[in-house]
Amino acid sequence: QLNKTDFVNVVVHALCRIDPLRNFFLVRKNYESSNSRVVQTFGELVCKIWSGRRFKGSVSPHELIQAISIASRKRFKIGTQSDCKTFLAWFLNELHTGLGGS
Repeated sequence: QLNKTDFVNVVVHALCRIDPLRNFFLVRKNYESSNSRVVQTFGELVCKIWSGRRFKGSVSPHELIQAISIASRKRFKIGTQSDCKTFLAWFLNELHTGLGGS
């Protein structure tokens, strides 16, 4: 159960609606060399969300939330409510640095 992780859901859905960002993550070649588990699992989730071959109408973000929990040193974790703005800032920075930004 992904108790109190709606802040992740809101951010992921918002980011998936930004065409350049979504399109970047739909091409696995763009991020396959990244060592960041957050980058990899976010990319996988974006591909699952936008796949036309899904059997279910929903996709679980569980792996992404686990990667976020580890990368954030449990600042953002299952069972603990967090602020969307704070999480968004952290998550965008994590994606940026995970893709080679400074």
